Amino acid sequence: MPIGKSAGVYPVMFSSSTPGVVRIVFGILMLCLVGFHEDALGREKHHVLVLHSYNKGLEWTDSEDEGIMSVLRPRHDRLEVHTEYMDTKRHAGNGEFNDFLVFLVKKYASIRFSCVICTDDDAFNFAFRHRGTFFKDVPIVFCGVNYLDETFSAENRQVFT
Repeated sequence: MPIGKSAGVYPVMFSSSTPGVVRIVFGILMLCLVGFHEDALGREKHHVLVLHSYNKGLEWTDSEDEGIMSVLRPRHDRLEVHTEYMDTKRHAGNGEFNDFLVFLVKKYASIRFSCVICTDDDAFNFAFRHRGTFFKDVPIVFCGVNYLDETFSAENRQVFT
């Protein structure tokens, strides 16, 4: 069930007709302007996790990924981008994705993410569900998420954008 299903308010106030890739690029640009200030002059790379709800090869997901990478790729000297596909169109299971969480925890045990970028509802709901554990204190940028209400947006502005 989507989080806060009452009103169709997006966290960045675009109309519903604004293309998703435009929203992605805007969100990432904002993140790049303010989100990586901690070590702006340092040489340590920031780790960014891009978490897609669907699979590589799905046109929608591929276009979102290309929009994200078009902004992040020029910053390769400062960023290390890790991309994961939940593949929920083919493997939805019970919607909890516990095996996927175990996989992420093992794979990224030694990495501290500076940001997580979620595309679409399943990835967002997964990140929201685990925001106090695996994604603790990590800013989460998202796009393609439906039915967020104003209360949810206001209460979670410090973590989600």
